[in-house]
Amino acid sequence: IKIDLYSCFYHNRINLRYRTLKILPAFFHFTTRTMDHRTTLRQIAKILKNFHLKFSDVTFIDATVPIVKFYHLKYNLEGDISVENRLAVANTKLLRAYADIDPRVTVLGSFVKSVTKMCDISDASAGGLSSYGYTLMVIHYLQQLEPPLLPVLQEFCLDTVEPSRIGNWDVRFYQDIKNLPKVWSRHGHNKMSVGELWLGFLYYYVEVFNFEEFVISIRQWSPLTKGFKRWPEIKKRFVAIEDPFDLSRNLAKHLSRNMSNYILSVFDYMLEACYSKCVSKHVLKTYESWRDDGGVFLLEGHPLYKPPKAKKPKKQKTAEEIAARKKRLLDRKLRREHERLQKLQNNNKKD
Repeated sequence: IKIDLYSCFYHNRINLRYRTLKILPAFFHFTTRTMDHRTTLRQIAKILKNFHLKFSDVTFIDATVPIVKFYHLKYNLEGDISVENRLAVANTKLLRAYADIDPRVTVLGSFVKSVTKMCDISDASAGGLSSYGYTLMVIHYLQQLEPPLLPVLQEFCLDTVEPSRIGNWDVRFYQDIKNLPKVWSRHGHNKMSVGELWLGFLYYYVEVFNFEEFVISIRQWSPLTKGFKRWPEIKKRFVAIEDPFDLSRNLAKHLSRNMSNYILSVFDYMLEACYSKCVSKHVLKTYESWRDDGGVFLLEGHPLYKPPKAKKPKKQKTAEEIAARKKRLLDRKLRREHERLQKLQNNNKKD
């Protein structure tokens, strides 16, 4: 078995850990010939569960690309294990290249991933959109700015890039980031702050981008229509996100219309809150409830929202009950003291 470790901690700066971001997705690639992928991953999950002092939350997810998710206790990171998923390696390199172009890409990408996780809309297994999907949304937005902050690396200088394929898919993109300022005349023209980019990101997807007609894509600058893609599920799904290499893959394929509307309502809520400057107390209180109690969503419109169970009010004790409890505690203390003295006397008699 050949194992290639592609940790986003090293290869994808968008996932670098800041003090407020505790998730470091890692990608493992196994090359096998005779093993069944799902059987192999189930065995790996079973092995990891035996090391309960090192790994927790070990889960096998039987998806189109089956994975084993885990949490490493010592290094405080989350990881994914997949088999024969070579496109994940190419995707990681592409994201790393975009992150190396401008440091604002890393900061904005990390912040979006952290916020969407806090709002409970980034768990694909629970009906949300994966963090990878949100990362592509960030890159697409930064490509569409005027002036753009990022180029389209898969369209850029293709005549100078050597052909490269994984299976049926072309995985070429411009990788000489150090020389990018020499060949891209608009490099460094965008001077927006990270705060302005964050508000622009929310505004772009709430007010500008037409989800009914277009697909979010980072492999071309010109608009990509849903009619051109002809995905079978395209009419039933509101949001469509194209994988940059596997062009047959819609990353929002399992995202329901209700969840899509909820995600946009969260973006709209945050946009309003940021502009009105009245977000601090309400969001902080909601976040503390989410952090302490769990299961509390930022907005009650979440498709999986269940109202938290009301806590039973504590029964106020009467003065008689308080006095009786104090008497019990005092009796217990006296009894223990008596037993201690009795034991001491018995030891003295034996001596």
